[in-house]
Amino acid sequence: MVMKRNFLKGKKIKFKAETIYEIEMRGPIGAALSEIRKSEEHFHKRTKEWYYVIEGRGTICIDGRRIPLRKYDFVYIPPKSKHFAEGRMKVLAITMPPWDKKDHHVVK
Repeated sequence: MVMKRNFLKGKKIKFKAETIYEIEMRGPIGAALSEIRKSEEHFHKRTKEWYYVIEGRGTICIDGRRIPLRKYDFVYIPPKSKHFAEGRMKVLAITMPPWDKKDHHVVK
């Protein structure tokens, strides 16, 4: 059986310099396609995140540690880690549990 899914048909979430296209999934994980220029520094109390860079390059800062990213890089972001990303990247973001705006806390 062949499955085809259009990633851009999910819910669109717009931040200042980041657009997220949520992929409708069922189960214990979530996924989204993110177009990142510069995300706000934030953390999640319970959500684990993985970023897979599909296109472009940039930097992710996790708890003050800057990590350069380019196409095909994969990075894990643990819960409670303050993080943001900047550059010009398209990222497949995988979350566990699925992303919930109630668990998205902007650092002020």
